[in-house]
Order: sequence, then structure tokens, then C-alpha cells
Amino acid sequence: MSESGNSSDVRVIQLTGHVRVGDALEKLRRGLEAAEVDGIPRVVLSMAGVRSMDSSCIGLLVRHMTLARQKGGAVKLAAVPAGAAQALQITGILRLFEVFPSEEDAVASFEKKQP
Repeated sequence: MSESGNSSDVRVIQLTGHVRVGDALEKLRRGLEAAEVDGIPRVVLSMAGVRSMDSSCIGLLVRHMTLARQKGGAVKLAAVPAGAAQALQITGILRLFEVFPSEEDAVASFEKKQP
């Protein structure tokens, strides 16, 4: 997982590998919490490199999406692989997120909504 930011105050977090209980989930948690502490409620999770995710990951995504919305932001998903999309769809969670084909499209969607 890596983080990057851009001029529109959108935090981009790139996820890779198996995102489940353990180090990968802790890195994701720290990245999402850092965005919250930094006052950046607009987050894009770039998921192109995700091989699998478990219920702990899904719960973390929902929690931070809720927190972001309470602060006028959102957590958006980008480049979601079929396996991850299926896990999110089976749990009924996919419909809660805006999903974009690329990281660039997800970031641009925030810029379009600015006043």
C-alpha cells in the first residue's frame, strides 16, 4: 500500500496483494486514519493490485466511508479487480461506494463536485 496526494486535497491510497487481517490491513487502516487526521475526507482507494480482501477489510472501508461522509467527503474505489468487486457485491457493500475504472477518473470526480 502506498499513499499520495494531489492539489485537489484528495488522498489516494494504492492497495496491493491480499488485504486481510494482518500487516496489509493495518497499513490500510493507518492510511485512512492519516487522511482523517490530516483533515482530508476525500479518499480514493486504487485497488488494481488487490488479489483478495476479507471481511475485516470490508468493515474498515465502510467505517471510513461513513466517517468521510460525516465530514463532507467520500471514499471512492478505483480500478477494482473482479475478485474484489465480487466480494464487495456479495456482501452488499459495493452499492455504497462510487466505483471508477481508473484512479484518475475517481480523483477527477471530486474536482467536478467542488463549488
